[in-house]
Amino acid sequence: MSVSEPKTPSAREGLRDFYIFVCAMAAAYVALIWALSFPPMQDYPMRMFIAFAAATFDDPQYNWPQFFELHNSYGSYSFTFWFVRAATPLVGVEAAGKLFLSLYVVLTGAFALSEARRRRSAPWPLVLLLPLAFNQTYIIGFMGYFFSIPVLLLALRHLGSVADKPLVPRRLAAHMAFQAVIFFCHPFTSALYGGFGALVCATKRGRALLRSAVLTGGFCLAFVLWFLSSGSGSAFEANLRWWPLSATLEFFALMFTGMRIKGGADPLALALWCAAAAVIVYCAFRAKRFRPARLDTIMLGLGIAGFLALPFSPGAPYTYFNIRLVAIVYFFGALVLSYIPVRRKAGMLLAAVAAGISVWQGALHVNLSRETAEIKPLLARMEKNSVILPVMQNGRSAHLDPVYFYQFHDHGPEYYHFLVGGGATPALIDNLPAFPVHYRLPQRMFEVAGSRRWEDYACCYEYVLARGERLSGLEHLGPFRRVAQSGMWTLFEVSPRRLP
Repeated sequence: MSVSEPKTPSAREGLRDFYIFVCAMAAAYVALIWALSFPPMQDYPMRMFIAFAAATFDDPQYNWPQFFELHNSYGSYSFTFWFVRAATPLVGVEAAGKLFLSLYVVLTGAFALSEARRRRSAPWPLVLLLPLAFNQTYIIGFMGYFFSIPVLLLALRHLGSVADKPLVPRRLAAHMAFQAVIFFCHPFTSALYGGFGALVCATKRGRALLRSAVLTGGFCLAFVLWFLSSGSGSAFEANLRWWPLSATLEFFALMFTGMRIKGGADPLALALWCAAAAVIVYCAFRAKRFRPARLDTIMLGLGIAGFLALPFSPGAPYTYFNIRLVAIVYFFGALVLSYIPVRRKAGMLLAAVAAGISVWQGALHVNLSRETAEIKPLLARMEKNSVILPVMQNGRSAHLDPVYFYQFHDHGPEYYHFLVGGGATPALIDNLPAFPVHYRLPQRMFEVAGSRRWEDYACCYEYVLARGERLSGLEHLGPFRRVAQSGMWTLFEVSPRRLP
């Protein structure tokens, strides 16, 4: 990127408007996060359950040691759990989760503002970064991963600048802090940093090349050594699977169709994103020059190629290589478009459209939160430290695409374990070494799993928490009796109640 020229009064005015708008939009998103009782995220209750159990594992009011073992992990994947564990004793588990999400918004806004400081005029297309931050990976609830994306962009920018100057302790410590967050957040982001960092190195010469190579190479070496020693690779099987190209493209389009595409897009969301695209295309045609930074364009191209070419899953569950790259494509796409010269009036118009998108997203998040809150009356009927059997006959949301988000409510029963407290469920993901809580085996609740006789479950389970319209096959649950219903959720309790 070229050295900034002195800014004209109109350029300064446009930058000031840009700063104000980005800060106001970030504040609005943070306020939305704190206003919602249930964040609109699929995996959120599972991760909060694990973090809460780890934070309160030695608290005698909870029976965690009866079912679980605590394994403190300091490797990749662990950032979310350590953040919530550290904040829970201070502010409570619900506030800890919202602090995590708020920091994600702040980091995204900080990257947009830091880019503006590098430019001669306001990079107005970057006002779309905050709406793009609430993409599919946010709705699915990949907490450590989506949190790491703005950190990755900030780290790459910092790597490019810090390599051009002597590596004094202050600069070295600052960059290593970026690297530490990336490493502890997610291994996939660590791999992205290594690859993109190598591209940054390729743009340097002389001592700058040496400094950037030392920083990037040292990180890659540490990551590889961790990966080989942690056993993380043992969860993978050579059973590669790809989505059809049509499904991959539909997943990409979900951001712009209101998170719905099967059965039709949301017309208002589609209209707003089309309006944003129209403003950008208009400005591109009027511009006398459009010279995006070559490195940013290459990174965008690699992100697109990876999204289209990588497998959906390598065989082991919950890897999702290609769909994780959708956030990279969105962020780098906005970054490349931000090099289009946009005049102040057009920028304000684009900002107004971005504000409309944020209002639409807010309405979607409110609807998803209310739908999730249907489980809350049933949680109030349940006693602490109980064993729960979740039965999900329909985990879909009425507000999201039924194909790509078919599991949205599957982790809903896990709200019980940190809102009421204690107990166990057989549905916990237990194959990731970085998760701090693992099952203490053997457990009788697994021995009866798969039985067709509900009498067998009475030995170990105190509640059945089911979701579905008609709950086909659950009309008679033997010793379990229906005690409450709320929305699509139904609560069954063993009668008489027995301790596991």
